[in-house]
Amino acid sequence: MIEIKIKKSGNIFFDSLQISGHSGFAEKGKDIICAAVSTQVQTASALFKACVTSKIKQNDDGKCFKIEIKNVADCDKEKVANYCDFLLTGLFLIEKHYPDYIKIIILED
Repeated sequence: MIEIKIKKSGNIFFDSLQISGHSGFAEKGKDIICAAVSTQVQTASALFKACVTSKIKQNDDGKCFKIEIKNVADCDKEKVANYCDFLLTGLFLIEKHYPDYIKIIILED
């Protein structure tokens, strides 16, 4: 199962997001759920990288992908909020349609 942990503390965007695991829907390379999550995350990752004035860390060690949003410049706040909405909307839709293969956990302060 893919597990996604999202940490929020009242901001208009999340503080961190961590994705790990494999859905197990199909063999590696043919798994539509992993492909959907990967596409959603890679697109959001490219968008976050464009916000060069803000402090958004991304790390992928091959087992776990992490995004941490530390400081967002005023000029990027609306964009970052929209990118977070894009990412979370897509992930929640995937979870809605495939609840046996993806689990989203919201951690709030």
